[in-house]
Amino acid sequence: MNDFYFEYKNVVDAYALKYIKEFGERKAKAINEKVMTSNKISGLISKSRHERIPISARTYLYTLNSIPYFVFSRGQTQALAALLSLDRWHIEVNTDLKLLNSGQLLALAKSIIRDCEVTYI
Repeated sequence: MNDFYFEYKNVVDAYALKYIKEFGERKAKAINEKVMTSNKISGLISKSRHERIPISARTYLYTLNSIPYFVFSRGQTQALAALLSLDRWHIEVNTDLKLLNSGQLLALAKSIIRDCEVTYI
């Protein structure tokens, strides 16, 4: 593993901690549960594995916006959900197929946060 991987994990972990501090651990756990059990996120990950293509930041966000829980969510909630979805994809697909390297994972995580900033409340 290289430094970019640790930077990627640091971005995800730091964002999650910031979210918990602002909105509470219960809400963060609920978001994680939705991401881990969502059929739409599972389908997106399965499609990525089958087609051997990574998922873009926009695709994560479009998919999340099709899940009723996230439709009217603030940007911070969508960002956390997308980062958790990215982390799930990384564990389930990317560790085996190596579709994105550590630097690309870091760039994707930053892109997700940037795309969501416009809807922060």
